[in-house]
Amino acid sequence: MSSNLDFLKTSNPQVENTVEKKSEPVVPNVHQKDCEDAEKKKLEKKINFLKNIKKGIKKEKLKEKTAVPASETIENDSLKKRDRKKWLGSYKMLKIESPHQITLAGRKRYSVKIYYLDNEGKKKSKTIRFGDKNQQEFIDNHDLLKKKSVVSRLQNVNDPFNKSFWRLNLLNNKDNLLDSYTDMIKQLGLY
Repeated sequence: MSSNLDFLKTSNPQVENTVEKKSEPVVPNVHQKDCEDAEKKKLEKKINFLKNIKKGIKKEKLKEKTAVPASETIENDSLKKRDRKKWLGSYKMLKIESPHQITLAGRKRYSVKIYYLDNEGKKKSKTIRFGDKNQQEFIDNHDLLKKKSVVSRLQNVNDPFNKSFWRLNLLNNKDNLLDSYTDMIKQLGLY
């Protein structure tokens, strides 16, 4: 066989060059290195993702182990942390402070503090913040059409613990805040 290769080398110079190139080691180009780096990064991301999933599963298992048995849970499971207190008809309104304008950063314009007696006869208070700083109300623009559209969209207007009650009765009732406040106090029988 060596004689056949020698024959090819001497007769054809192009074949001679190709045979020599095959024997040389192949050097990877820059594009291949970039692709390999990208593949390594993808694999690292997948590994980290799987580790995080494992951590999450471990946390859930710990929660299950430390969970309170169903017999010891609160009676009403439907109550959540952010559930708002509702006004009950059996509560008795004691006093309503005049609304104060909020000067701190935030979206609400006014705050009002109410004092009431709960079902057990305990005196309690609650502060309600209402009125968006970015919206025009009836006390600002005296526009009856806008007032009607705002009033039609309000919900829970009979619940003094709800901001819609105060928005309707103070900001969309009379021409100014003081007149609205005195009118509401008279209607509630606190004056």
